[in-house]
Amino acid sequence: MRILKNTKAICWWFVLVVYCFFAFASTSSEAWQTNPLVSQELYTQDQIDYFLEIAMGSEFGRASPVVRKWTRDVRIKAIGSPTDKDRMTLNRVIEDINAIIGRRKLRINERRPDVEIYFVPESDFTIYEPNYRPTNFGYFWIWWNGSSEIYRARIMISTDRITQEERSHLIREELTQILGLMKDSWTYKESIFYQGWTATTAYAEIDKVCIEILYRSEISPGMTRRQVEAVLLPLKLNAVAVEQAGTQALIWGRIKASR
Repeated sequence: MRILKNTKAICWWFVLVVYCFFAFASTSSEAWQTNPLVSQELYTQDQIDYFLEIAMGSEFGRASPVVRKWTRDVRIKAIGSPTDKDRMTLNRVIEDINAIIGRRKLRINERRPDVEIYFVPESDFTIYEPNYRPTNFGYFWIWWNGSSEIYRARIMISTDRITQEERSHLIREELTQILGLMKDSWTYKESIFYQGWTATTAYAEIDKVCIEILYRSEISPGMTRRQVEAVLLPLKLNAVAVEQAGTQALIWGRIKASR
């Protein structure tokens, strides 16, 4: 009976290794597909659920619960009074997002911006964004077309009443949300999308997964929840297979270490 269990575990391990090999070896010419070397290709149910929670619809307004995303490169301009630290943070977030997506999709462009980031006092937010709803020290507004393709965004970052660390958090949060991940959540406190007030200045692993999923080539603007689930179902990680494969990997590692 023990031999049978070990055989099944080894089979699961072999299947998982072969799947990952072909997944990582594949390439695509799609402009906004995530880099095959970055993409994990397999997702847990918790990761899928979180993506659906923050990606379908918007935080404000009555937007229909469908996928919205950019389908072209995004040019960004900082306006107002950003500090040197603000600019450093902005560049870092752009680098992080590009690394997750797998291509240089976001970049600073002062002449023809698609995204304007205003660094101004919170009391002036309504001057630059009439749709602003007080009181928020970071705020964004997005425009999309009839195909749910985002083509313009405006971000407001307060220059008063918050610390530099909090402002760095807001730069990361708002810039990430204008990608199409527009809703907040109470689910993961370490997440950049956490509904409560935090000063997180780095992505949680689940944040990276959500960005990656959104910019997979199979995920298209306008998709409904059911359509997204249909795409992600074949990519859902088999928990039993992972547990068994992990056990086998641990045993093999100990064998190699003992030699």
